[in-house]
Amino acid sequence: SKMVALGEMIENIAHQWRQPLSVISTGATGMKMQKEFDCLSDEVFNNTCMTINENAQYLSQTIEDFKNFIKGDSKKEIFSIEDNMNSFLSLVQGSIKSNNINVLIDLEKSIKIDGYKNELIQCYLNIFNNSKDAFKDNKIMHKYFFIDVSYENEKFVIKLKDNAGGMPDEILQKIFEPYFTTKPETHGIGLGLYLSRQIIEKSMKGKPTVSSKDTTTIFTIILPFD
Repeated sequence: SKMVALGEMIENIAHQWRQPLSVISTGATGMKMQKEFDCLSDEVFNNTCMTINENAQYLSQTIEDFKNFIKGDSKKEIFSIEDNMNSFLSLVQGSIKSNNINVLIDLEKSIKIDGYKNELIQCYLNIFNNSKDAFKDNKIMHKYFFIDVSYENEKFVIKLKDNAGGMPDEILQKIFEPYFTTKPETHGIGLGLYLSRQIIEKSMKGKPTVSSKDTTTIFTIILPFD
């Protein structure tokens, strides 16, 4: 399970880095060519250097984001759900862009949760990666991933929804079981959602559920208000 999680993390980093590295490479080679033909203006030089620096800073921040997530201490603390979601989105931003996924967020910014923020992000990642794969497998053209966080009946309710094709009942009934997967053996071992359930139930004292209707699948995380 650790190797699978590491592989997914490396894949996310690769997605994050691909575009800025391309921008840096294009800017440097472009200036070199213009210099050889003696047509490199001061304006182009300054603008390109600024663009290269901005993308280098972005790469540096990406390293910091992933480092903070990986080395995050497993300790219970009070954290902002808005900051928690932003940290998650920063980790998958490359995948969102490369797969043309539209992410729509509706959350109450004032919500603060007492729990394990990095473990909760891992749950989001597992659910998002399943949606990303389903978009590809079902050849969905217009991809949407919805995030909805609210406070209902003295509970925190986090809903992660996609339009990736839905799931039949026989899969829904087994989705949180260990080693259950619909993916080829080389692409998954069926532990992501099982581990997510363990985190939510045992560490966060909450409850995960999943439902599906037509082309929509909704993962719901219900957390207690202490």
